[in-house]
Amino acid sequence: TPTLEELSLLIKENNVKYFPKRKILLRKLTASTALVISDVVWLCFSMITSLFLRSTFWAGEVHPNVYSGILPVILTVFPIVFAMRGLYPGFVKDVIYELKNITYSITTVFALLCTFTFLIKGDWEFSRLAFLFSWILSIITVPTGRAYIRHKFSKSEC
Repeated sequence: TPTLEELSLLIKENNVKYFPKRKILLRKLTASTALVISDVVWLCFSMITSLFLRSTFWAGEVHPNVYSGILPVILTVFPIVFAMRGLYPGFVKDVIYELKNITYSITTVFALLCTFTFLIKGDWEFSRLAFLFSWILSIITVPTGRAYIRHKFSKSEC
């Protein structure tokens, strides 16, 4: 850590780099957009992978066209819940806070989806095992994707 004298010299040198407010807002918007896209991609990946695992290793047919009805949910509900939990400001102050909120958000949406599919009981019959796999994979892949996006954004200049 710098000493008080070193900090004073830095201030006197006036080498402080200022960024226009517009540039900072644009960077936050770009980062938030990249995080939304990353989240949706990894959620879709987890769903597709879980369906593949379910159909490959366990008996019974899995019809991917039945699961296409969940795609709009992934594209809308997950980002809305993530935004409500404060996961899209662009930059997070605490990694533990973000990981906890991602886990809570994913678990909440999957619990609501399971409840909804149980209550509907119509043509919309989903594999509980596929839901379980998708939930587990989402909890792993979404934070990993976010870490990758953050790593890429931290390398670029404002």
